[in-house]
Amino acid sequence: MDKTISFIRRFIKWESIPYLLIICLSLCYAIVSFTFPLIGDDLAHASFYHTITKPYPFLRTLFSMWFNVNGRMGDALSSVWMPLVPQPFTAALVGLSIATLSYLIIKLGNVHRGDYTMQTIVMAVIVFTLPWWDSMLLFACQFNYILASALSLVACAIMLNERLSEKSLYLLTPIVFLAGGMHEASGLPLSAALVFYFYMNRKTIILSKARRIMLIALCLGACFTLSSPASWERLLMSKTPDDPMWLLAIKNSYYGILMVIIVALHCAKHPQRFKQMLSSRICVFIVAALGSTFFSVVGGIVGRPGWFSQVLSIIVILMLINQSRPMRRMKAITAVLAMAIIGHLALFTETQLKISKEIDALYAGYNNSTDGIIYLDTPHSDNTSILALGKNFIVFPPNDTYSFSVMHQYLAHYTKPFPILLPAEAKEKLSHNISGDIAIGDFIISRNEPEGDNIYHFKPYERVPDYRIIELPHSNKLLIAQPFECHGQKLWCIRPTVYVWGGRIPYKK
Repeated sequence: MDKTISFIRRFIKWESIPYLLIICLSLCYAIVSFTFPLIGDDLAHASFYHTITKPYPFLRTLFSMWFNVNGRMGDALSSVWMPLVPQPFTAALVGLSIATLSYLIIKLGNVHRGDYTMQTIVMAVIVFTLPWWDSMLLFACQFNYILASALSLVACAIMLNERLSEKSLYLLTPIVFLAGGMHEASGLPLSAALVFYFYMNRKTIILSKARRIMLIALCLGACFTLSSPASWERLLMSKTPDDPMWLLAIKNSYYGILMVIIVALHCAKHPQRFKQMLSSRICVFIVAALGSTFFSVVGGIVGRPGWFSQVLSIIVILMLINQSRPMRRMKAITAVLAMAIIGHLALFTETQLKISKEIDALYAGYNNSTDGIIYLDTPHSDNTSILALGKNFIVFPPNDTYSFSVMHQYLAHYTKPFPILLPAEAKEKLSHNISGDIAIGDFIISRNEPEGDNIYHFKPYERVPDYRIIELPHSNKLLIAQPFECHGQKLWCIRPTVYVWGGRIPYKK
């Protein structure tokens, strides 16, 4: 017993806390990913591959993603990984990506070794302030943003490490190429930043043949993201952004704005250091962060598009902060933050494991139905704690028409009616034709089609029913009405729209 206690005391030191938090964060997401059902893009990616009966399904899938979706290797990798690799391996990749990302933010930020208080603060920033809430449980988002970020930082670490041998550089070149092509908001700014850095230091840094090849590989990967005709088509299509550009910049890159302020103050205080910064490694992350901010604003979407900008900006801020002496080690702050992170992650994990069972039940209900009606109560999805900060992915609300349409396509292959989710109590009440409205919680099931000046049609996709959006007078609230058939009777399910963190509002009058 004494030996065990002694071992634990040697293992769990204050200096170990940040690394234990990295393990905790990555394990929680790996556990959740192990049990998380395939939904949305994940279900589409995993199912689309198996619909290709012609020769070379692997190549045909990659070509289809490039031609019809975008030139991101994150989506290309996801579209062939999801159907071919067992989910436990995917969950392990998720955990490894998050651990690598967290470690490299601390490492590249030059946080002093053993400075456990600053390292714990960085982990709190990662856990509590990055946009995990924007569908980051989807494997497609994990590939496109978290894995892409981790690979980008790995590429930076490789390119800036002068101690690596030529042989090692050649062997690592494919990883750098992949990092450049994972996402345009990551690869393009990063390649431009590294080209700028090596150009500014061309007299002092002589690039070896292997390093030149590696830099070319990074740039080629980045250029590949621009090669897809679908990307240009989507860019040129007129669409309403989530917010004005100035507000998008604030929401998507608040750390980018903080970075600019800190850099400006730093240069104002030490004017001679501006030229020094242009030729130092910090300029790689500054240029890349600014470039990534541009992409996140042009995209017009709030949330995950700012992921790369935020990560790079955090690294810049840390590099500037840690140019001075190490932060004072404060055990109380370290302990409080560590407990807050662990408590938050425990809540998120426990909640998502319960919600994942509800999503499994949703799928089972639809597979067993002949009329598309799913009778299911979803208490955990309907009552998530605000302390989970929106990280959980709940059972689809009625306004999440995309998730339901993917179910319709890949679970039923359009052979069943469009899915509709109703409370379990409705099953008995709909066992016969109804003559009036039925109210169950916030659901209203009615025979009458909603009509009036405050009602308009909403049909986002071809095979999705023609919904009705109801604007409540003297209120900003909206109701959504979905038509369905039961025992030959056309009915309408009316309930409030459910807004979740990271959810899009696709209908506008």
